Order: sequence, then C-alpha cells, then structure tokens
Amino acid sequence: EPDSGNGAAAVSPLPDPRPHGMASAPSFALTAAQRAWLRDHPRIRYAVHPDQAPLAWQNAHGLPRGMTVDYLHRLEPLLGVQFELVPTRDWPEALRWLEQGTIDLLPAVFSGGRASRARLTAPYLSFPVAIFAPSSAPFIGQLEALAGQTVAMVADRPFAGWLPQDHPDILALPLANIDAALAAVREGRAAAFIGNPIAARAVLERAGYRRLRMVGTTPYTLQVSMAVRPDWAPLAEMLEQALAALPQSEREAIHNRWTRIPEPTYDRRWGWLGVIA
Repeated sequence: EPDSGNGAAAVSPLPDPRPHGMASAPSFALTAAQRAWLRDHPRIRYAVHPDQAPLAWQNAHGLPRGMTVDYLHRLEPLLGVQFELVPTRDWPEALRWLEQGTIDLLPAVFSGGRASRARLTAPYLSFPVAIFAPSSAPFIGQLEALAGQTVAMVADRPFAGWLPQDHPDILALPLANIDAALAAVREGRAAAFIGNPIAARAVLERAGYRRLRMVGTTPYTLQVSMAVRPDWAPLAEMLEQALAALPQSEREAIHNRWTRIPEPTYDRRWGWLGVIA
C-alpha cells in the first residue's frame, strides 16, 4: 500500500507545461485522425520496471503498482483505450520488446536513458538526486566533498554517465539496482550512494537499514517520460496531449499517494543533515 505521510514539497510533479494564465484543466480534444487511430488501436500493451518503487513496480501477485500506473488509469478515459500489462523478466527485456514492437509503451523511462529509439513524451515527473552515506560519516553537502572516494549508483541512471565526466576525481561504482548500491555503502565498499531519495528511502525501509542517511544534494535531476515504440509516433503525441490536460491537482494527488519526502534531522555541528532511514 502507498505511504500517505506528508513531507516537505521538495519533489513534485513537473509544472504544468501550458503558459501561465491558462485554465488548469483545459478541454481535451482529439482530431478525427487521432480518434481513428485510437479506434484501430484500442489496447495498448505496456510493461513496468519490476522493482522501481515508488515510480512503478510489480507486487508479489504480479500486479502493477506505482505513480506511473496511476497516471495510466487517469489517461484511459481521456484516450478511450485500455492499457494492458505485459509481464517481462527484467528491464533490458522490456526495452528490447519496446523497440521490437512486442509491447507498445513503457510509462516510466528516465530522459537521457537507454530507450534511445523510442518516441518519448515530454517529461511529466521530476526527482532530485541526493547523496546518502553512513550515519557515522560527516556531513557531505555536495559532490565535491567526495573527491577520491567511491560512490555507488544504479548503472542505468543517466547521471551514471554524467558523473565521470563532471567529477573525474570521484570513483563511480555502477551497480544493477538501488538495493545493490545501498548495500555497497552499508558494507563499506562505497563511501556514499547517489540517487532518487524517495526510491532510496523505500529500499532502506524495506531492507531495515537504520544506519544510512541523506547527507547532501547534487545538481542532477531525474526526469521521467513515457516511451512509445518507434513506429507509433501518433500515440506518443496523444499521450503528451493527455498528460498536459491533467489538472495539477490530480498530478499532486498521484504524487502524494505514493511518496513521502524524508524528514530532515538537525545537528548543531552541521545544520540540516537529511534523513535517518
């Protein structure tokens, strides 16, 4: 079940892309050609990352859960289609199936990531990238403080490619998933982890890690788009229209249902320290 706790508004859905002054819930109109395309494609097959909470994942019963799944539920009546989950073994298979046309949609991909041939919508969610370290470590603050140290991260995140270019003096340790990256910090193989603080918090709570906390921020953000199979450009355009038509209040409701920002702690030596998970 989602965590409904309230937290600071440090992470939120992307702002409405429409110009200032426009109504928050404009009418959603499709052209005759778009309606005809949707009539010919009433079922849209999609896949989610098997373990990318709270963005998207499959629960123990194989059912899709997460923020992006809620977005699909909101889009179904707007487009008059049915989104059907296609289980996949892993994320590389999902990416391959999208390019091959075995599935039609990945509702959550990171802009700048590996879905290179897919048709991407404009980003509709954005998350910060934060620094986590053992509770015994001093306050880090920014990436510059990690020079000469090993930093764990998820290999398929866009910043895994940016970090070596921006900070060649940091030893990047790309790993398969958040669990493995946080475990590397816990076991002393890495001095810190960088990644989405909300996703990290979910893993820390699930794994029972009590000695890792958020100790700094980075200039990076993770932007989330929907990715459509390469030969279905009309669907990408309509998804983008439908996402833009969702009122900001609905976006915030989806976000608040699935996320809770880590509560900050305070230490007189350092000021704001982040979260003790």
